[in-house]
Amino acid sequence: MIREKFRHVLQEQHMIKQEQFHLFPVAADRGYWDDVPVEVRQSLIRQAEKYINYEWPIVSASMIMAFTRTGSLDLCDETYLKRRTALGTLAVAECLEGAGRFLDDIINGIWAICEETSWIGVMHSEEALLPLGKGHSLDLRAAETGSLLAWVSYLLGNELNKVTPHIVQRIQEEVKRRILDAYMGRDDYFWMGFEKRPVNNWNPWINSCFLTALLLVEEDAKCRWEGLTKCITSLDAFLESYHSDGGCDEGTTYWDRAGGALLDCLELLKHATGGLVDLFQEPLVQNIGRYIYRAHIHETYFINFADGSAKITNFQAVQAFKYGQLIHDPMLCDQAVNQYRISSVKFVQHPWYPMLRSLSEIKYYPALTQEKGSPPYLRDVWLDGIQVMAAREQSNSPSGLYLAAKGGHNAESHNHNDIGQFILYADGYPVIIDAGVNSYNKQTFSDQRYEIWTMRSTYHNVPTVNGYEQLPGRDYQAGWVDYQADDNYARFKLDLALAYPSEAGIREWIREITLSRSSSAYVKLQDTYDLTSSRSALQWQFMTCCEVQEPQPRELFFQSNEGPSVRLIYPEHLTMTKERIEMNDKWMSKVWGERIYRITFSCQAMAYQGSINFVFEQM
Repeated sequence: MIREKFRHVLQEQHMIKQEQFHLFPVAADRGYWDDVPVEVRQSLIRQAEKYINYEWPIVSASMIMAFTRTGSLDLCDETYLKRRTALGTLAVAECLEGAGRFLDDIINGIWAICEETSWIGVMHSEEALLPLGKGHSLDLRAAETGSLLAWVSYLLGNELNKVTPHIVQRIQEEVKRRILDAYMGRDDYFWMGFEKRPVNNWNPWINSCFLTALLLVEEDAKCRWEGLTKCITSLDAFLESYHSDGGCDEGTTYWDRAGGALLDCLELLKHATGGLVDLFQEPLVQNIGRYIYRAHIHETYFINFADGSAKITNFQAVQAFKYGQLIHDPMLCDQAVNQYRISSVKFVQHPWYPMLRSLSEIKYYPALTQEKGSPPYLRDVWLDGIQVMAAREQSNSPSGLYLAAKGGHNAESHNHNDIGQFILYADGYPVIIDAGVNSYNKQTFSDQRYEIWTMRSTYHNVPTVNGYEQLPGRDYQAGWVDYQADDNYARFKLDLALAYPSEAGIREWIREITLSRSSSAYVKLQDTYDLTSSRSALQWQFMTCCEVQEPQPRELFFQSNEGPSVRLIYPEHLTMTKERIEMNDKWMSKVWGERIYRITFSCQAMAYQGSINFVFEQM
């Protein structure tokens, strides 16, 4: 897209020189920094004061080896990130205060990070038990580290050089070696998209960091141009991987690192070319931004198919706001303002400390806090490319029933085996849920991924047939999908048969989910099956965060702590069991509390063909 659109007009002379970069003012521009709102200044300086005389934590060899030995990321990862969070916090505070109070700690942080053998995240290392820092490799963590150091050098270069020029020189050497050379020296990274392998959020995430380092550190005009053109080619691979609907198959939790990182790239590209490369009026780019409000349910709840959390408590409001402004979409701006308003803490130091976003949050703070915005509660959403639908009873309100469902295939990025999955909310609060994903560990991205319960179809709201679950892989997909919606209903229909192995004995399994917008609204799930055996064992699972009661046969009541009760009417010949699942995982417990439940309905098919109905009603 980018190369084709600008191939006749974009030339080397259109790229700005290193000294022309001015996306944000440097610390010496006291007019800008002294004008930052007082509440912002006080908040960020208070955070930085915790790091005065900071004892920079050691990333020890035993911490690194613990990942290989135990599969746990926690200790090494947390220590790694503490260093970067501290440095970014101190750097911003020094820009705000301008008194030199934080400089020694900043220098200590720069030196400590530059002394690390490797910046590559322990989970991404291509080396053995311990890294030696040899060769060229580039992952998310290394790229973000290089970007952070490049920003610190840009913002505080004058101040650091007054102490000694060796600090900025060290940053330049390390960033060039570990980031720029590692990027330019290889074409075989999967995330670059040059080998026709599927790409995901790694592409814009790393490209945004590379662009930052290139623009702020590289002085040679030829190298800058070569880096820019290679980055554009790689970004085209990311854009080409998206359907025209802009839907993110990685889930809403990854929007800030997929669509949000694309925004970072496009903002940097526009600045780097003096405004020539401007993609913000492209329909695909606009839809990628709009995805985040199309997937919004209520408050901090979002559709969370794939590796997503049902709650996004650290919503990247500044990204959504900037995106909305650049594509001229007031609904996206309103979404951002609302999410920023309900956020309990402002200027949260994100673990990766993406400095571009932190600087943007300072810049856009007045708009985010002074403008009024209500969430654009869309009545109907259909993303035909990733085969995700959502519907609520009425527009502009979270009241009533809300339904979301998906088709797709089981080789999506951050995939769960979940063809036919659906979730149900009442008055904006969860009833039938997607449990989400547990804390990442060594197993998460290994060939044992689908041994983790959160990834398996039997812990999603889909059937299990003859004991067979859905399988991972591109061949396991929805056979076909159909979506219709009007003022009276929204209906999603698909064939699940191909999502299961042939041993399950499924000729056809038509799942039809309907949200009726009648005066007594309801959601009806109808599964119609055609099997190879008349004695097939059938199960339906429903995951819920609600307390479940059975007041009488054929009825279940789901009682939420937050929202209204929902009644489920089910066929009388089904046997129901309830399993309590303890939330011992730190990620999942933040969303669901101490427990969730899996409700299982079982029966034996009495004929080759049959149909089962479940009806949900808000009480």
